[in-house]
Amino acid sequence: MTKIALLLAAATIPIALDFSASPAQAQANRTFVSGKGTDTGTCALDAPCRTFAFAILQTAMYGEIDVLDSADYGYVFIDKPVSIVNEGPGVAGIQAGPGQTAIAIRTRGPVYLRGLTLDGLGPGYNGIDQGGAFLTVTNCTIRNFAYSGIGIQPYESLGNGAGFHISNSTISGIYNGYGISAVGSGGQSGSPYGITGYIDHTLVLRNYHGIAILTQNPPTGSVINVTIRDSNVSGNLYDAVAVNDANVTILNSVLADNQNGLEHSVSTSPPTSRVVVRNSVATGNSANGLLTNGILMLSQTAVISNKIGVTNSGTVNSYGDNEIDGNGTDISGSPLKLLSKQ
Repeated sequence: MTKIALLLAAATIPIALDFSASPAQAQANRTFVSGKGTDTGTCALDAPCRTFAFAILQTAMYGEIDVLDSADYGYVFIDKPVSIVNEGPGVAGIQAGPGQTAIAIRTRGPVYLRGLTLDGLGPGYNGIDQGGAFLTVTNCTIRNFAYSGIGIQPYESLGNGAGFHISNSTISGIYNGYGISAVGSGGQSGSPYGITGYIDHTLVLRNYHGIAILTQNPPTGSVINVTIRDSNVSGNLYDAVAVNDANVTILNSVLADNQNGLEHSVSTSPPTSRVVVRNSVATGNSANGLLTNGILMLSQTAVISNKIGVTNSGTVNSYGDNEIDGNGTDISGSPLKLLSKQ
C-alpha cells in the first residue's frame, strides 16, 4: 500500500494566481457577466462585466454572479461566500493557462458553482482548489488539468474544516493527479481539520487517479466522512477510489477498468475508520477489484472480471449477498468474515 503514501506526499498541490483588478466601490447582491461585456461599472444586467475576476469585486458577500451567454470568463480567486451560476445559455468557460488554477477558494463561507466548464488545455494546474469552508459543484465539466480537477483541503489559517457536495458533474483528463481529492488533517497541534463530503451522479473518467480521500497526521478517530453514490469512476490509470484513514461509503456506483477499483489503507492500530461498499460493481480492474488492510463492509456488490477480486490483509465483513466470481483470483489473503443480517 505504499502508493497511498505517495498520494499523501503529493497532496499539497501548487497554485499560481495573479489577480490585479481594482477594488470595487459598491457591491450588489446580483451581478452579471457576458462575452460582450466590459470590466467597468457595477456589472448590472444592462451593463454586464467581461470576467469573473472583475465581477466578484462588484458582488456582495453571499451574492450571485449570473452568466448571460457563452464565453471564456477567465480564472478567479474567491475570498468570500458567493455563487457563480450558469443556467444554460451556453458554455460558461474558464480556460486556465500554463501554471494557472481556474478557481481558487479561500473563505469560511459557502461557495456555489453551477453550470461551468473548466478546461486546463493540458498545462493548466488545477480546476478548483478549495481551501475554504463549504463548496457545492453542480452540472460542471472539468477537464485536461495537470494536478487536480477538484482539490479540497482545509487551510488551518482559516480555522475550520471543509464540506463539499459534487453532483451531476464530469471530471476527466487529469493527467498527473486526481480527478477529485479530499485531504483532511489532524492539524499541526492535533486539532482536527476535517472534511464531510458527498459525491453523487458524477463521472470521474480517464484520469491519473480517480478519487482520493486521505487523512494526513491522523488523530484518534477519522476526520473525514465522504459518501460516493450513483457515480462512475472508471478508466483511470491507477485507483478508482483511494482511501487512507477515512470513513467512506460507496453506494450504487461503478469502479471499472482502473488498476484498482478500491485501494483502502489505514495507519492506526486498531483502525479508527472504515469503508462501506454496497450495491456497486468493481470490474475489469487490472490489479484488484477491492484492496484493503482496514475494515471493509461489503454487501450486494459484484466483484467480477478483475485480476484479483478482493485482496484482504485487514477485515472484510460480508453479508453473504455479494457476487465475487470470474476473477483471475477471487480472494487473496484472509478470507471474508461472514456476518448475519439482522
